[in-house]
Amino acid sequence: MMAFRPVDRPEADQVPVFPPAPWSFRAEGWAGLFVTRHLVRLPDGMEALGSKRLAVLILIRNHNGSLVFDELLVGSPVRLADEHTGLYIHQMWVSDYHAMWGGRLLWGLHAQRAHFFWQPNAVRIADEQGPVATLRLEQRKAFWPRVSFRWRAVGRLDGYWSLAQRAVRGKPGLGRIRIVAWDFRFVLRPLAQPIVSVRLNPADLTLAPPDLLM
Repeated sequence: MMAFRPVDRPEADQVPVFPPAPWSFRAEGWAGLFVTRHLVRLPDGMEALGSKRLAVLILIRNHNGSLVFDELLVGSPVRLADEHTGLYIHQMWVSDYHAMWGGRLLWGLHAQRAHFFWQPNAVRIADEQGPVATLRLEQRKAFWPRVSFRWRAVGRLDGYWSLAQRAVRGKPGLGRIRIVAWDFRFVLRPLAQPIVSVRLNPADLTLAPPDLLM
């Protein structure tokens, strides 16, 4: 276990403007479940759900909605002491300044600003410190019926656990997401190939205000 590192906050006279929750988007995205090279370290008050060597990568292009931005989330499936479950977000990169501060101040997530450089079958992500990751993507046409599901992103907000429900409705298809390059700054060190992965396109996303738990 480890102590939780609070999210960074702006100066009192520099609080950015961003839309209030909920946020809604029309998007496309990829998600993959990966095995990590080492045991996942989690903050006190939570435990791994299943194996202690699992990581989830979620890559999303929010084309229109409350804001327009790209995001990469890196998380672990966890259970909190009160039996609530969700995906603890270790690290998160977004392409928009307002989305970064919204992620931090609305949901208590460690959002960082980065640039996303898209190619037909790949994306390269970099921030002011240098490369973050390069991901190879499959973009096969979605052929299954639309599905609806919900998952919760776990962060830490004002001394409480923040459980932010994300409602998803989208058309799934085969879409592998493979790691080509991965910076040493990542807390998790997943293997290059996922156990399983999927692509949703199109997808409708709604990010609800968080539930706060001690």
